[in-house]
Amino acid sequence: MKFAGVVCKNELDYKQYYFVSQMDKSVINTDIQNLYGGIAELIKQAKTRVAVIINAELAMLNWQIGKYINQFIVQGNHAAYGKQIIANLSVQLTG
Repeated sequence: MKFAGVVCKNELDYKQYYFVSQMDKSVINTDIQNLYGGIAELIKQAKTRVAVIINAELAMLNWQIGKYINQFIVQGNHAAYGKQIIANLSVQLTG
């Protein structure tokens, strides 16, 4: 009788070898699952950090744009046609 290329003397040897080989596979599968799980967690954490940084930068950018526009309109006495400036700016930046 052979199991995975190993000659077994009797059925008991075969069953014992089979059981041990299945235990080894279980340990290996658990180790691989732990490896994958650990890597997946690292990726998830990195994505979270990136999202937080991007959100902070976008908030700062929007604040600076608003401040810049406000200073231009108020200090330049452009309040009368400020809405038109914003509309034109929107078209220029998205067009």
